[in-house]
Amino acid sequence: MKIGNAMPQGEWLNEPEHFLSQKEVNQVFLDYIPQYFADGAPLNISLEGFFRYDKNSRKIGALFERNVAEENFSKAPMCLHVRRDLYVSPKGRVLPCMSMVGTPAEEKFPNMLETPLSDILNHLSVYMILSDTRISEFMHHNPECQACRYRTNCCGGCRAWAVRDGSTDYLARDMVTCEYYLGGWKEKKEAVLKELGLL
Repeated sequence: MKIGNAMPQGEWLNEPEHFLSQKEVNQVFLDYIPQYFADGAPLNISLEGFFRYDKNSRKIGALFERNVAEENFSKAPMCLHVRRDLYVSPKGRVLPCMSMVGTPAEEKFPNMLETPLSDILNHLSVYMILSDTRISEFMHHNPECQACRYRTNCCGGCRAWAVRDGSTDYLARDMVTCEYYLGGWKEKKEAVLKELGLL
């Protein structure tokens, strides 16, 4: 089961009363984790980028936690999803992931109804350039992130979350992941997991 906050995109822009702040979402996730384990962890779960649990392997993870050594920033791709999956929007846009639908950034990507897939997958296309973007490029683009003590943990965060609030800058800061670290949510989550005997 995958759970996430509604994103202010497309028709959802007209429904602001249905949105929770990221702090509220993180608190809901934090409150739910003990309930999930009290229920016997009945299925695999992914709470946005905040928490992931595989009941078969008993592996705990979080999308927010990339943990790449700084010396590997020039080798590590900025987005792992775009290198694994290709998403085609209802309008035919070839996007890194479904979460970019409805963002202004969507219009920057080619439409497979107008452009042959061989051109979209050409190494010079915006889609392929994006798939080859490295963490080092993000850090160069965001000097404040270079100085952040969490830089090797978050590695710039998610590119879809970076553009969800209207930016078309694929290398913009991901404020959702920033809140996770700078708001102390990682430590709060780890405290809950320790209480549950899972860390």
